[in-house]
Amino acid sequence: MKRIFRILIFSLLPLALISCDDGTMEVRKIVESRVSLGDSEEQAIAQITELGWLYTYNPVENSYAIYDPKQNKNKFVRVGVTIQLDEDKKVKNILVESHTNFM
Repeated sequence: MKRIFRILIFSLLPLALISCDDGTMEVRKIVESRVSLGDSEEQAIAQITELGWLYTYNPVENSYAIYDPKQNKNKFVRVGVTIQLDEDKKVKNILVESHTNFM
């Protein structure tokens, strides 16, 4: 009986952790306070680099993937930001997503 209970608890633990606050709201507030829709590519990147965050450009999607290198690598959930640009290299969309980190 104890074994079944342990198996049940450990199988539901990841679901409980994911349903908790994963940090996306905090990151969203930081990003949206610095980068606005319609900002130029240069303005957006300057605001992100001031935070000490890193970015990579994806030419296929015309977007930047951004992350905070200070995030604890052992966290169960990591937060990533994608800034999508339009044809004029202006910020079109800001996506803040959480990613499960099993490693």
